[in-house]
Amino acid sequence: MWYSVMRPLEITRIRIRNIDLESRVIAIETKTEIQRYIPINEPIYIYLTSLNLEKYNSSDFLFTKKLGPGEWITAKEKSKEDWFSRKFKSVIKDHFNLSEEYGIYSIRHNSALSQRKGLLEQGLTNYEMLITIQEVMGHKSPETTQKYLRDIGGALPKDWSKNYHIEL
Repeated sequence: MWYSVMRPLEITRIRIRNIDLESRVIAIETKTEIQRYIPINEPIYIYLTSLNLEKYNSSDFLFTKKLGPGEWITAKEKSKEDWFSRKFKSVIKDHFNLSEEYGIYSIRHNSALSQRKGLLEQGLTNYEMLITIQEVMGHKSPETTQKYLRDIGGALPKDWSKNYHIEL
């Protein structure tokens, strides 16, 4: 999730056939689109090649409760995301004593915030940063990305008190 910025449900939908290591893309079904392509960046590429994906069936899921590729049949698709959420709680949240509001989806939020900070530190303008994060997150517009960042506390205005021309 950290490197791909995919939603938990999108990750649970990935099948071996969706991964093209040669072109370095993963085709995913999102919450709003039938198919979107996620670039495979270097850390993801290293992980995927280490799995030797050619030894699995093309219909196998990349992530299962066996913690590796394989078949995973469920009555409800949401149960896969729920399983990983429970695993996240028992392995990560409990270990680091994280509060209730911190969930598996928070990885996506923190990845976006980390990218925002890094892009601004690289000297990108606010608009350039916004367009870059929009592309990475798969948002339809810069406005959607701006709202997303604002909603998770990443696009708050700086102290504006010096802009006042009347003293109280």
